[in-house]
Amino acid sequence: MFCFNSAVLPSICSFVASKFCLSSSKAFSVSCEFWIIDAAVGRRARVIDDAHARPAHDVAAPGPPAPGVARSTCDVFATAATDGVVALWDLRKDGAAARFTSHANKRDPIRCAFSPCMRFLACGSEDKCAYVYDIRAGRALARLKGARDAVAAVAFNPKYPQLATASYDGKLRFYTCA
Repeated sequence: MFCFNSAVLPSICSFVASKFCLSSSKAFSVSCEFWIIDAAVGRRARVIDDAHARPAHDVAAPGPPAPGVARSTCDVFATAATDGVVALWDLRKDGAAARFTSHANKRDPIRCAFSPCMRFLACGSEDKCAYVYDIRAGRALARLKGARDAVAAVAFNPKYPQLATASYDGKLRFYTCA
């Protein structure tokens, strides 16, 4: 069974700050690198070089964790770029914790979102599907079909086992875990 019961924290191109989990850090993208800013002291804590082959167009942070989920598991963020990679970053480690590539992303900006149980990461795709990745296993868990154009955005429902997708065909679709 999937744990599709999450909230998505809206992100903007190349900047994210989550008051829930990344309260003392901010990620900022310059070209193909990311700067991790320690907001508590107001200076750069780390630089992630060559995060992607192309500049990232989305940075996603976890929303508030589900009951029973340790806050330390929220020390991650994900980035998406038109190099076909969604990268998972752990603020406690150097380098990407995982790189997900089952989806297609060479042209259009796509968004990604974490589930509050922190087991899943969903993203849109240019192949008219949404993908759900298992963060622990580092692989695609589900390929959700139905769109007639690229899936641009995804969001988990914070209360119910449901994933919403928005595609360039102008439709919202809802997928429920069985």
